[in-house]
Amino acid sequence: FDPGVATGLSRRTGPTTGSFDIELAGKQFGALDFSNKLRLGDTACETSMWTSDSSMLCKAPAGVGPNQPLTISIGRQTRQQANQFTFSGPQLPAVAATNQPTTGAMWLVNGMMFGTQDYSAEARVGLTAAVSTSWLSDSSVKVKTAAGCGRALTVALSVDDQSGISSTVFSFDKPVVTGASPIQGDTAGNSQLTIRGRNFGPNVGHPATVELYNVDGNRIRCCSPLLNNQQCGSGCCARIASQNAIECKTQPWTHGPQKVNVSVTVCSLTGYAQVFEFVNRPNQTSLSGNGTKPFVAGTPVQITVDTFNFVGKSIVIGGYHFEAQISGPTDNRLGVTHPVSSATYNMTDLTNGNYTLSFVRTAAGNYSISVVLKQDISREIEQDEVFHNITVLCLPSSTSNYSFMNGPGLLNVTTAGSPMRFWARAVDRYGNWKTKSSAVFSVNFSRTLPPLGQFGTAQRQSHNLVMSEAPNAFSFVNFTLSTMLTISGGYQITAFVIPEDSSTPLPILLQPPDSSAMQRIRPVRIKPSFANSNNTLLWNVATITAGNTWNINIQARDVYGNNKTSIDNNFTLHVRGPTSRQGQVVVPSNANFSFFPLLNGAGNVAYSGIHVAPFFRTVSGDYTLSVRLDGDTDVDSFMEFYTSPSILAPSACTVLSTTVANATVRQPMNAVVRGKDAYGNARTLGGNNTFSIWLDGPFESVRNQSFVDQGNGYYSANITFKNTGVYNGSAMFVMPANASVELTGSPFSTRVFPDFVLTLQSINTIAVTASPSAASTSNSIGIWSKPSVATGSILAFKYGNQVLRASMANEVVTLSSSNTRRRLLSQVLCKVGEWCQVSIVKNGTVARLYVNGKLADSKSGLSSAAIQNFEAQVGGQGFAGAVSDLFLWPGQGVTADEIDRIVAGDETVFNSNTGVYHLNDGPGQAIKPTAGGGSFGTAITTGDLVWKPGVPVAGVVPELISAIPSLGTEGGGTTVTVKGTNFADSELLTCKFGNDIETDKPLTVLAKYVSPFEIHCVTPVHLGATLKYLQVSNDASQYSSVNVRVPFEYAPSTMKLEGGNSGSQSVGTCNASAISQNMTGVGLWLRFDAPLQSSSNVFQSEYLMIKMHQGRLQFWFKLAAGDTYTLQVTSAAVLSLKQWHFAGVWWKYKAGSTDSIDFGGVVLDDDLYATPGSASSAETKQLPSCGGPFCFELSAISSTTLLADDISWLTGTINRAVLMGIRQSTIPELTRNPYVSATLPMVFNSSDVSLDAGPEMD
Repeated sequence: FDPGVATGLSRRTGPTTGSFDIELAGKQFGALDFSNKLRLGDTACETSMWTSDSSMLCKAPAGVGPNQPLTISIGRQTRQQANQFTFSGPQLPAVAATNQPTTGAMWLVNGMMFGTQDYSAEARVGLTAAVSTSWLSDSSVKVKTAAGCGRALTVALSVDDQSGISSTVFSFDKPVVTGASPIQGDTAGNSQLTIRGRNFGPNVGHPATVELYNVDGNRIRCCSPLLNNQQCGSGCCARIASQNAIECKTQPWTHGPQKVNVSVTVCSLTGYAQVFEFVNRPNQTSLSGNGTKPFVAGTPVQITVDTFNFVGKSIVIGGYHFEAQISGPTDNRLGVTHPVSSATYNMTDLTNGNYTLSFVRTAAGNYSISVVLKQDISREIEQDEVFHNITVLCLPSSTSNYSFMNGPGLLNVTTAGSPMRFWARAVDRYGNWKTKSSAVFSVNFSRTLPPLGQFGTAQRQSHNLVMSEAPNAFSFVNFTLSTMLTISGGYQITAFVIPEDSSTPLPILLQPPDSSAMQRIRPVRIKPSFANSNNTLLWNVATITAGNTWNINIQARDVYGNNKTSIDNNFTLHVRGPTSRQGQVVVPSNANFSFFPLLNGAGNVAYSGIHVAPFFRTVSGDYTLSVRLDGDTDVDSFMEFYTSPSILAPSACTVLSTTVANATVRQPMNAVVRGKDAYGNARTLGGNNTFSIWLDGPFESVRNQSFVDQGNGYYSANITFKNTGVYNGSAMFVMPANASVELTGSPFSTRVFPDFVLTLQSINTIAVTASPSAASTSNSIGIWSKPSVATGSILAFKYGNQVLRASMANEVVTLSSSNTRRRLLSQVLCKVGEWCQVSIVKNGTVARLYVNGKLADSKSGLSSAAIQNFEAQVGGQGFAGAVSDLFLWPGQGVTADEIDRIVAGDETVFNSNTGVYHLNDGPGQAIKPTAGGGSFGTAITTGDLVWKPGVPVAGVVPELISAIPSLGTEGGGTTVTVKGTNFADSELLTCKFGNDIETDKPLTVLAKYVSPFEIHCVTPVHLGATLKYLQVSNDASQYSSVNVRVPFEYAPSTMKLEGGNSGSQSVGTCNASAISQNMTGVGLWLRFDAPLQSSSNVFQSEYLMIKMHQGRLQFWFKLAAGDTYTLQVTSAAVLSLKQWHFAGVWWKYKAGSTDSIDFGGVVLDDDLYATPGSASSAETKQLPSCGGPFCFELSAISSTTLLADDISWLTGTINRAVLMGIRQSTIPELTRNPYVSATLPMVFNSSDVSLDAGPEMD
């Protein structure tokens, strides 16, 4: 079939964006749609649609360019028809005119029909193609114009052989003039000028028009000699040197000096600015530079000449002819001939209106300098003109020539210390006398003969001194020196000079004042001066021995140290030594000296100035000897020497207390003895190894252990202790025949501390297994513990499936078996923060618990089977605290006596079968037994253990801030919170309560550590209320400073009653089970502040009444309920007022009676008035209720309360009520200290009772 043919198109042109419809008319398009395709140019129509065999539709694609072909594809047949369609060409609509710099710039061109993609468009400005054209969109391109110049230029854009031309007028920026160089020119013209600016165009070497004109319209052109008239067109022209510079030369200006405008025309564009000035020829000058001030001979000189016109305007162009006229001195000095004044010079034109004049002159003096402008007809200068005539001083240069020296210092003989004067002149290398110099002149004095009468070695040999500079009135300088020689003898004098420009000394001639001759070396003799104590020589002073006499020699000298040669002096010797010892006081001692003869060189006796004095001292140490001359009170001359100790004296030797005060168990203590002589001086040498030490402790002794001689006056002995505790000791000097002398410092006490203390946390436990060779029904374990909490398991005895456990609850220690606990005995406490010894003893079927040696609990009905292997477990169930000295004793049911020895720290109680763990192994070490052989294993621990040093915390002294409360009672028991710093968690953390009265001993108690800033102390019992302050120590020895003690006072624990007052007082409770006999009682401390009435009741209860009668106490009793009171005892002595008295009364219940008692006895102060009865049938009963002022109730199973009520008849003070379970043997102790029995705290319940101690009191 024939391919399809288009015979017509509905449109032949269209926009470059496409998307418009074109209808084709033709034939042979097919009877059906065979997926016909249409293309315009190289691009397919967006859509091709068949409508009939003679009609098709094309949605035109985007494109550019004219005469695009049409391609028709039907099935597999294709026909292309040329020149069928043209896309519209670029269109540049008219826009506002624009300007660009002549260097070219990037700018945006907007329009339409640029194409929907980059078709390599090209832009042109005027006739010049753009450097680059970047397509942005169908309506925008970015154009970078080339460098150029001109105005009213068109812009054209070509896309695929189609161009569009804008009617826009495009212009490059006009020239801009910013400056001229130079900025001035001579009115005569011919000044080379460079115009500075921008937009001068890219045409380097091309002509430009430059005109200079004034406001009156007068103008001239500035022309370049490099361009001719043919190149310039009409007239002359300037030459373009770059986009920013134009060069030319000025023409003559006939309108006088003035500023003018400079206009630049390039490519028909003109710019101008006032940047140039016409000036006349130089009419004035100014001079500057180092040549206008004094200058140094031989150094280059430069003068700058600045030029000005006749109105004083600075000229900034050169080209003028200047010369100089220089005249100066021509004299001849020291044979040096100077050049004449017509010496050469250089005058240099700097082309900027300045000129430099440079020259060199060598003759010092004044110079006359003139500046001359030479004749120049071309510049209208008709004759020479002199502008300046200045005078400048030329100074001498550096010294390099020699001079000479003279002066009275060159005389033959002078005295030591007398002034010696010299002077010299300096000359420079050109022969000029110096007016200033930094040269160094020196005089050397070399001694050739020893001083007359010199004794000993000379002190000095020579002098080398620098002279000082001193200008005089003759315009030159003298170097002068005034010095002295202080050592007598013969000398040679030489002199030298070191010039400024050299380091080599040059010799100088010497001219003495008594001679006209000059010489290189001059001899001089120096004689000694007057004597002076400041330089008197002490000699023959050496180390001497205390108690010996030594001769001290003195050499008389003058103030300069020269030995005296004449007899004209008296000396005294003054001594200062160390602090007195053993009553000997060192005081200044004066001694007159004798003359000491000395043979001279001829063998004759000559006075040498030597004196001798004896010296005797008994105290060793450093001494200072000083000499006074002729009674002079000032002590200036001195010498130090040393007096050594004498031989050792046993009675004066001392054992150093600091070396024997403290020790650590199982670690050597180094005891030190200080050897001394009979005068108390410390020895520095050894040689007496005859010291020994004795120590007696709780369970061991050290006998006759020898000291080791250290060879320096010290003797040491190493002692190792096996047990802790306090040892009493003494150090002795062993005499012949076994006699001995006790050393100073003996006797002494040594406190032995544990080395490490193991502290358990709540997560820690220690398990130790015993594996004896034989089984036994009796086994014991024990440990020392200091709990930090009130609960937990202290120690457990584990055998088979059975466990015996010693546990705490609220500080009460009990024994449980297999988690079953039964209370057997009274409560025994292991208090928080205090050490307690806990032991578990199993004998057959019975187990007992001991706490601090007291039977605290027991368990019976246990298995009687023999035990071979068992385990001791320390800690657990929340226990926390320190532990020490664990023992496991297989086959031994420890007795009560052995328990007491263990509590006392006696380890000798153990035998070879006992496993002892001191728990002092320290950090990182396995816990192993120190005794017991192979039957005991290494401890198994849980958790990280904490080890604390058990030794004192050396050197760390607490600093206190406060103590709360600051008041406590005599009965003790007050918990004091102490605030401060540097508190240590130490086993010896101690509180000390004291005062400033020497007879009152302070009280010390161990403190409870809370933090480095807080501790707690519980006050001990103290009667008398004289303690006033509190101190703290980390090691029980070094206490906080007495200057910062915190106040803490003991006050009486009293209830003060006045007549008419009433009150109630609960004294506390007493556990009836703790009373050992069926005997009860009450005790009172009383103080009467005023006389009582003739017969006054002091105390009254249901069965007891105490009265005051004529100053004596009466004790009345009811022996049965309902009876009347009968008098039993009257005190023998009258009671003193305002003093404390103790009254104690006790009784017993009659057997079988509930309301009858037997009178026991009365104690008043130290007097016992009756003794307790011995009724064996007495028993404890509960008394019936009573309603008297005091009611005492006692029950075998309940507590007891003492009440005070309605006390209106007492004027005085009740200090302490005591409930007593009394043994006869304790009665005397009650009179000395009522607190040995069960003392109960007071609680005040009535507001009518005044409290002396305030709210601080218990």
